[in-house]
Amino acid sequence: MVAQPLSSNAERLAWTVLLSAFGTLLAIVVGVVIGGRWWLQNAAREQSICMVASGTVLVTRPGRAAPEVNLACFPIGSKIASETNAQASLTFTSPDGKQVLATIRVFGNTQLEILRATSPRYRTGLQPHHIALSAASGRVRAQVGVELDRAIQVEIQSAPGATTVLSQPGSNASVEANGTETMVTVREGQVVVAANGVTIPLVKDQRV
Repeated sequence: MVAQPLSSNAERLAWTVLLSAFGTLLAIVVGVVIGGRWWLQNAAREQSICMVASGTVLVTRPGRAAPEVNLACFPIGSKIASETNAQASLTFTSPDGKQVLATIRVFGNTQLEILRATSPRYRTGLQPHHIALSAASGRVRAQVGVELDRAIQVEIQSAPGATTVLSQPGSNASVEANGTETMVTVREGQVVVAANGVTIPLVKDQRV
C-alpha cells in the first residue's frame, strides 16, 4: 500500500475548509435575505387603544390585579367590565395616529378583553390591520373605519364558540352574548359569523 503524498492531503483539506466556509457564508446570506424579507412583510406594531366612558367602567391592565376606573388609554391584554348603567367608546387608532381603524361601543354589564390590536410596521407589510376581542357577556357594537390604507379585520369572539368578523370598511354590527347564546345584528355593510362549524355571511338588517 502506497501512502498519498502529504501535499495532496493538505490540498484536499484546504479545499474542504474553503468549500465549507463558502457554503456557510452562502447559507448566512440567504438566511439574512429571507429573514429580512419576512420581517418587512410581517413585522407589526401595537395600535393605540383609548376609551371615553360614561358611568363606571373598570379596566384591568395585564400584569395588574386591581382594576382602574375609567382609564383613558390601555394596552393589548386589558380586560374591561362595565357596570349596569355605564357605557364606553373604545377607539383603535393606527400606530402613527393618522387613522381611526375601528370604534367599539361597550354597553352596560359587559365583560370584554382586548386580545389583539396590531398593524403592519412597514408599508411593505402583507398583513391587514387586525383587532381581536373576546366578549364573555353583554353587548358591544363594532364599527369599522373608512378610507383605510389597507385591509382590516375586526374579530369578536363570544360564548359559546362564536366568531364575528367585520372586514368591509364602514361595516357596523352589534354582538350580544350571555354565555350560552350569541346574537349578531348587522347595521351596515357585511359581516361573517362562524359557530359550530357553520359560517354565515350577513348584510345590512340581517340577524343571526
